[in-house]
Amino acid sequence: ELRAWSDCTGERDHLIFYDGASTDDPVLVKYCGGDWLPRIISRGPVMLVAFHSSPFSVPLHAGGTKSPLRGFELDVDIVYSDSDSLDFSRNSRKCEFWINATNP
Repeated sequence: ELRAWSDCTGERDHLIFYDGASTDDPVLVKYCGGDWLPRIISRGPVMLVAFHSSPFSVPLHAGGTKSPLRGFELDVDIVYSDSDSLDFSRNSRKCEFWINATNP
């Protein structure tokens, strides 16, 4: 079962996909678990993916240690459009990944 939008409360880790480079841009989807995500496509060459971690959902290491697991894994596929396609971005940009983390 895919969990998104209203199923994503503050007590869950969640991802928010923005259609642009900032959190002021429109939200494409808010996702917090379940099956594989459907394809998410931005209308331009930039998409912001924000990961929000809840302090209430920190799993413990297997093997008996009591320390919490930190971090996450996100697999990204980049789909290139044919230059004759309406999905093709005329403004060429390189693919960039920026990681920013804060510690409460």
